[in-house]
Amino acid sequence: MAPKNDAIAKAFTRKPGAPRRPLEEPRYDLNHIRDTMRSHGVHWEPGVAIRDNLAQTTFRSTVALCDAVLKPLPSRTTVNDLYSTMAAMYLADRDFRDRVDVVLAARVVAHKHRDRHTLSASEEALLLDIDNPAIASTRDALTAYGIPWEADTTLRTDVKQASYRTTLSFKNALDKVTPAGVTSGDLHVTMSAMFVSDNATQLEVLNVLQARVEERARIR
Repeated sequence: MAPKNDAIAKAFTRKPGAPRRPLEEPRYDLNHIRDTMRSHGVHWEPGVAIRDNLAQTTFRSTVALCDAVLKPLPSRTTVNDLYSTMAAMYLADRDFRDRVDVVLAARVVAHKHRDRHTLSASEEALLLDIDNPAIASTRDALTAYGIPWEADTTLRTDVKQASYRTTLSFKNALDKVTPAGVTSGDLHVTMSAMFVSDNATQLEVLNVLQARVEERARIR
């Protein structure tokens, strides 16, 4: 499978042990995330009903992972708010998307390795890059919550259908930036696992979510 975007290309070509920027540095642009959501008809303020161009994003997760993502959420926010926030960050914030795509690339390579496909040298390097903290923590979280590390693997136990409301425009835009061969389920459970396993990622997501909540309180 050929990489679809620069982030995955970098993931396939980076040598094991190469320097990485620390994940602790906040790099998101609230205004750009907000404007991207609004441009696709999704309200920045959480809890506001979408009345036009409504769509539902549905994916298979596990009960355990769905329960885990709820625990850090602030009061008066919902899992719909969380999923829409992470999806908006993936769509609008290139740095956040790059970090998620590196993990997705590792999951795709793990799937190919399990199914005995021939791996390129760069894919072999990614498969062996066990020192990458984002890959390691996400792999451990997915396994702990009953989701196979390998991408595009059918869940068979403890399955829960997760979903959130969005717009068809937003959903189509998200599909366009998702790497080729990566399902919506793979994307969303990967982001969920990164949210529960990496403190810096969780803090970034919660900061964006809190900004949305504060805007809701301001206009009421």
